[in-house]
Amino acid sequence: MLSRYVPRAPSGAVALVILAAYFGLAAILARYLATGIGLFEQWYLRFGTGFVIALVVFRRRIDLGKFRRLPRREWLVLVARVGSGSVAAVAFYTLAVQHAKIGQVVLLQAFPILAILSVVLTRERLTPAKGLLVLISFFGVALVAVVFELFLY
Repeated sequence: MLSRYVPRAPSGAVALVILAAYFGLAAILARYLATGIGLFEQWYLRFGTGFVIALVVFRRRIDLGKFRRLPRREWLVLVARVGSGSVAAVAFYTLAVQHAKIGQVVLLQAFPILAILSVVLTRERLTPAKGLLVLISFFGVALVAVVFELFLY
């Protein structure tokens, strides 16, 4: 049976533009805020504002009752994911931006590690077309990072 879900392309495109703007500003703001705010204060600021924005944007879709019904194993997975994927990643990213050139951080951030991990861990088949697309995207980011490094930094 066909799904009745119809994707809302304009809202998805708007979300992608906002996300790109946020990622672009994240490095600049981390370095700018480093002059007066420490690493952990930046971390609290990012997660606090993100939490408030998420509550406002997704207020109708958030069901906190689901968290009360989670089994213990799921809580462990959730805490491990938040700890490694958010807490550590934001801290290391902020440190990298504060101590390295932003162009280098952007280049390393865009390294196709997820494509490599998907091939290694999930044994996803890497077709020549997929490999070419990953290489093209990586070289595109490298070009942007080099131009950013030469002219904008």
